[in-house]
Parts: sequence; C-alpha cells; structure tokens
Amino acid sequence: MLHVLAVLMLTLPLISGGGPSAAGEAAGAGVAAGQGLGEGVPWLAAGIFAGLLEAIAWCVVWLGCFERSDHLLVRFGPLPLFRTRLPYGRITAVEQDSLTFFDGWGLHWRLTRGWCWRIAGPQCVHVTLGRQHVRIGTDDPEGLAAMLRQRAGL
Repeated sequence: MLHVLAVLMLTLPLISGGGPSAAGEAAGAGVAAGQGLGEGVPWLAAGIFAGLLEAIAWCVVWLGCFERSDHLLVRFGPLPLFRTRLPYGRITAVEQDSLTFFDGWGLHWRLTRGWCWRIAGPQCVHVTLGRQHVRIGTDDPEGLAAMLRQRAGL
C-alpha cells in the first residue's frame, strides 16, 4: 500500500499538469521565464516524502518469528528496522487468538490490547509477558503457540 502511495505522490502532479511542463523546460529556463526559485520546493518535499514512504514499505514486506535459545525474535523484513524480543522466561500465558479488521495491519499499539505485529490474515497468537500483551499474526498459530508453551514451560 505504501508503494502505491509513493508512486501516486510522484505521478499525480504530472497527470494533473502541476509538474514540469511537457515542453521539457530545463531548470534554468524556468527561472529565466519568471518562475520563482521556491516553486521546486513542493516537488522536492514530495520526492523526499515518497522516498521515506518507500523505505518504510521495504521494512514491512514480511513478518518473521525466529526461535532463539532464550527468546523469540519477531521482526518485519527485509530491512530489520522493526523488531522485538520475547524472552521465554517472562512468558506467563500463550493462547491462539484472532484479529479483526479493526485491529489493523502492521505494527501498532492499542491501549486495551497491547502490541500487534501483523501482515495479513486474522490468525494470531496472544502472548502475555506479565502485564505486557503482544499479538503476533501468523499463518501457523497452532505451531507457534505450541513452541512458545514448550519453551516457556507452560
């Protein structure tokens, strides 16, 4: 979705006629014709914003759960910007759960439900670490829940 938004931000002004002219004005020719120097700033800002959206989109292409010796590593990828570790020793409860449309997608925190890590699909595992709640979207909730229960000794 972020990829589409980034592309639209760059192409919509061209389609609507708000960008560089079809006659192929050079940067200097626009200034000489009376175009102000500040008129390129919105294009620059849109380009930077679209680039940031694209970079964030590459951080959340997939969601992976990786079993480590003392913790579960949950991260989005392929760029490992968003990740968390769930120590097996702190896990107090594990249960299969389901997410609704209103729970959203991606990484977010809700006051009443805690952290949610989700790419697609309604299936998830609800992990409780003391007072902290984490919901991890997965296509194998039975397998993830069984592994976490076994590692946490529940």
